[in-house]
Amino acid sequence: MGLVNTAFKPDDLLKLRNGNLGIGHTRYSTTGISELQNCQPFVVDTLHGKIAVAHNGELINASALRKKVMRHGVGLSTCSDSELITQLLALTPPMEELDTPDWVLEKEIQRAGWSHRSPVAFSPLEQRQMVYTVRQRCGQQLAIEAPTDADVVSTVPESATPAALGYAQVSGLPYVEVLCKNRYVGRTFIQPNTRLRQLGVAKKFGALTDNFAGKRVVLVDDSIVRGNTIAPIIKLLKEAGATEVHIRVASPPIRYPCYMGINIPTKEELIANKPEFEDIAGYIGATSVRYLSVEGLVSAVRGVTESQEKDERISSNPKTSRLGHCTACLTGKYPVELEW
Repeated sequence: MGLVNTAFKPDDLLKLRNGNLGIGHTRYSTTGISELQNCQPFVVDTLHGKIAVAHNGELINASALRKKVMRHGVGLSTCSDSELITQLLALTPPMEELDTPDWVLEKEIQRAGWSHRSPVAFSPLEQRQMVYTVRQRCGQQLAIEAPTDADVVSTVPESATPAALGYAQVSGLPYVEVLCKNRYVGRTFIQPNTRLRQLGVAKKFGALTDNFAGKRVVLVDDSIVRGNTIAPIIKLLKEAGATEVHIRVASPPIRYPCYMGINIPTKEELIANKPEFEDIAGYIGATSVRYLSVEGLVSAVRGVTESQEKDERISSNPKTSRLGHCTACLTGKYPVELEW
């Protein structure tokens, strides 16, 4: 567990030299907890051969699947929902039963491996769009929806940087770096509690004072989920000489939990659902706060303008009414039935 170059030593990599196919990914826990026993891949010997599963997502019917596996007399050694996939594949040959998980087979490599996605493709295997470009379009749209009277534009590095550059392009304000980032602290968003997240922020960022002292700063962030990481950053910038800090968020307010593999388990922890959200600028210490609209986000992701969207034929499914994209965490309209 940890950074890739910490978890894998040269001796570990030597063991892989005879292979001809590999799957690598980094992830954090959503169902289950971050413990060594939950590390992937999960490997099991079956009547169909040895199966190894690497899974990034969340099984929304994990409770029912766990009962099904245990009814077959199979004991589970972890609390990870990903282990269930391995055991279910071991129990049930493909297509033998109707009552099996309806994962969609997208691609098959003969005698080697399979790639799967969920039936409604919350995380498509491929979308043929650069993430950087989509984020940049979000920033451009944000500048149209939420212009600011300021001196410079900057970013909460690093995922918000493309959006900040897009905002600067449309607004005409110069882009400067105001924060330097310690890349070895880790992602503060996925820390298990508020105190650890705030400590992580304090260790993670330093102020590049010469770039913004005495200036009004537009600080672009990719999202504000709980609101406990942006406040220390604003305080840092003001103490370093920023006269104003305007927060511009390249996504809409997140109001609902995600049950599809993102670490947002409850409504109560989301800042958009708290009384403080009525004056979120005052709560986090910002001069002003504006968010990208849901419509603006969808148009940026699709790469079309709002007028083009109106001209196109879109899905009439009320559960996925936002042009084929899941907006459940923003609108509360979940595209699948949840079992809890």
